Amino acid sequence: ILKRTKTLERVLGLTGGSSELTNLMQLYLSVCKDCLKREAKINPVIFLIDNDDGAKSIYAYAKKLTSPVTKEMPLIHMTGNLYIVPTPLAQGKDTMIEDLFEPQIRNTKLNNKTFNSNNKKIDHNTEYGKALFAEHVIRKNAGTISFEGFKPLLKNIEAVIIEHKSK
Repeated sequence: ILKRTKTLERVLGLTGGSSELTNLMQLYLSVCKDCLKREAKINPVIFLIDNDDGAKSIYAYAKKLTSPVTKEMPLIHMTGNLYIVPTPLAQGKDTMIEDLFEPQIRNTKLNNKTFNSNNKKIDHNTEYGKALFAEHVIRKNAGTISFEGFKPLLKNIEAVIIEHKSK
C-alpha cells in the first residue's frame, strides 16, 4: 500500500484514482525511453489496476501501445519492462482490489460507519472510503486477514515475472 504524502502528490501527481496512473505510465515511458533499451531485462514494472470503469483511460492508453487489449486479459505487456495487471474479473463482472477481501472484512465498521468503495459518492456521516479502509482495516489487521482471494491476482503477477524473465 503506497502511503500518500504531499511530496508524492507533487512529484508524481498521484492523489488517487486510475486516471492518474495513465499519466504516471506516460511519465515513466518518457523518462525511461533510453533506459528501456538498455535495462528492460532487469525487472518488470507492474501497474496493478482495478478492473472497472475507472480504468478506461488506462485501457485506452494500452491500446495505443499494444494490441489486442481486453479487460479479460490477466496481464498486458505495454512495452519494454512495463506491464499492467488488472484485478481478475469475477464471473465476467468488473472488480476492484477491495473485492478480493472476504465479505466480513469489507463489512468492517469504523466509528459506526460502513465501507463504501465508490470514493466519489460517499456520505461521510455514515460511510468511509478506500484510504481509511486500507489504513484502518487492512493495515491494522493484516496479520489476521485471509488473503486467499488474492491468489489469482498473485498468479498473474507471477506470470509477468516469468514472462519478463524469459525475454
